[in-house]
Amino acid sequence: MFANTKLDDAVRRAIDLLESLGGEFNSLAEVLNGEIEKLARGKLKEVCPTIIAVSDGSWDCQEFHYPGFIQNFELRAKNKKKATAYLSYQVNFCPPPRIPMLLMVGIDDDIGGFGDSDTPNVWDCNTFLHDDDDWKLKDGFLITYRDSLNSSNWFDRCWMFAVPLTLLTSVDDVKRLVIEPLVDLLSLKDIADLKAIKKRHSSLYQPIRSGGKRA
Repeated sequence: MFANTKLDDAVRRAIDLLESLGGEFNSLAEVLNGEIEKLARGKLKEVCPTIIAVSDGSWDCQEFHYPGFIQNFELRAKNKKKATAYLSYQVNFCPPPRIPMLLMVGIDDDIGGFGDSDTPNVWDCNTFLHDDDDWKLKDGFLITYRDSLNSSNWFDRCWMFAVPLTLLTSVDDVKRLVIEPLVDLLSLKDIADLKAIKKRHSSLYQPIRSGGKRA
């Protein structure tokens, strides 16, 4: 392949690593998809009794780019025949020394949601960059779009949270660190309850604000 044997070996090792990483992501996706779809029959039955996967999030090392992986779900509120919101999760692959690898989970009124917007770029070198009229960091862990969190309808809100991938080592981790905060946020009645959610789910990623301080 290359005249330089060392370079050839390095490239092969890199390809093997990407393929291995892809296998891990696909395994995580299978667990996440299953747990998310269960919610429509369980804890979120009264909120959104219909949850349908609407994109193929399988990893392909040939498409290795930022973000490296994304999956979308159509959510339908009770008594609705069409999508009322979309749930997305994505793997944010950004090599050190920049932000750690994160699993980002969010809701939006459009398919792809935050995954197709500039939202992932609000983090750079662990710093939250866009605390402005559009993007807000609420209680140190939840990124929201404009004032959508004030809406009384869960499907009119736009938000995102993140969990470090290194914490997700088992199905129980996925349930505790991803599914439980997801349920709490989709069931949120009052934004004042965000403080309690932050306390209950202390592993949620908290980016550093510009200036070097965490919220």
